[in-house]
Amino acid sequence: GPAGGTALPSPLLRAAETPQLPHVHIRCETEAFGLPVIEPVMQAMLSGTAYEEALRRACIPLRVHVVHSNHWNVLTSPGLSEALRAELHALPPCKASIREKSGIAWQLRCLWGG
Repeated sequence: GPAGGTALPSPLLRAAETPQLPHVHIRCETEAFGLPVIEPVMQAMLSGTAYEEALRRACIPLRVHVVHSNHWNVLTSPGLSEALRAELHALPPCKASIREKSGIAWQLRCLWGG
C-alpha cells in the first residue's frame, strides 16, 4: 500500500540524488525469454530502461551494455563476459604496488585514480 511505497523508495525517484560518478548499466535484451505476454511485465517490473532514462535526465554519465540473453541465463552469457571485459579495460591503470593491491581501499583508489 501507500505506506510501503514511502518506506521503500524507488531508485527511479531518487536518480537525481545519485552521485555524479560514471555509471555502467548491463542489462538483458529480454527478461522473460521474449514471451509476448510476460516480457512487457518483466521489463516494467525491473525498470532497466526507465532507470537509464532517469540517470540521463539527472545528467549522470552512463554507459549501457545490452546483453543478448535473458534474465535467467545472463550469468552464463558470453555477452556479460564481453561487457565486463570492455569496462575493465576502460578503467584507468592503478598506480598501487602489488602488495597494496588487495581489499576495497585499493579498488577505490584505482577507481578514483589514486
